[in-house]
Amino acid sequence: MNRLPNLQSLSPDQLRTLGATLIRDVQQEDEQLQRVELENRQLKHEMAILKRQCKTDPPLPIEN
Repeated sequence: MNRLPNLQSLSPDQLRTLGATLIRDVQQEDEQLQRVELENRQLKHEMAILKRQCKTDPPLPIEN
């Protein structure tokens, strides 16, 4: 894990760079989370459709 920098010892430019890096990292994590949540919703929807089909369609005969 990265060590936390001593903010008191950073110059204004270093603080701006750190702030920009942190904002970029949070935005990337937020985008990843949104993609995962969208995929989760899509899979839940697909599962609901498949469950509905299983309830309404007769079972297929099993061939030996």
